[in-house]
Amino acid sequence: VVLLVLALLWLKMHAPHLSATIVHHTGDRGVATIERSAVVCRNHKVADIVVLGMTVYPEDQSEAFYDEETLLVIKRTVEKLQPGNKIPVRFNRRRQMVFPLSPITVVGTR
Repeated sequence: VVLLVLALLWLKMHAPHLSATIVHHTGDRGVATIERSAVVCRNHKVADIVVLGMTVYPEDQSEAFYDEETLLVIKRTVEKLQPGNKIPVRFNRRRQMVFPLSPITVVGTR
């Protein structure tokens, strides 16, 4: 019984990370146009915390949607996340999580 409780606690703590990893590697593909970008924390030595507002256009031509995500991004990549730039992304079916493909590349501009 104790092991079952510990296993359930472990699963509860790690489920969000597991689902994010699955979406990042196997989610539906699309291209996001960055609408808003703001660096909210510059305290890290090699990375910044960035908030992105993106309009996502799914690869399967279904309806576009807007999403905001907070990401930890390597400093040299922040310049690519400017409004108007288009980046490839993956997202989950409920369209609650959107992740840029790594490495982040700009595939176009508005």
